[in-house]
Amino acid sequence: MSLNQIQMLIIGAAFGAQVMNLLHVRWDRQNASRSTAASRAALKQARGDLFMSTFCAYRWKNRSRV
Repeated sequence: MSLNQIQMLIIGAAFGAQVMNLLHVRWDRQNASRSTAASRAALKQARGDLFMSTFCAYRWKNRSRV
């Protein structure tokens, strides 16, 4: 291999490493966004479950005795 080819090989490997680093940053950001959305949905579900359980207890407590 000539000196020019060796230099291009090294530059190509370094460029490829930088591109992979940027891809990993992008994928991590997407995963963080997905997990944030999932945690918000789980919190919303838990709040709904809590409301429904207290509402059912309220209805049982205040039902008519007819």
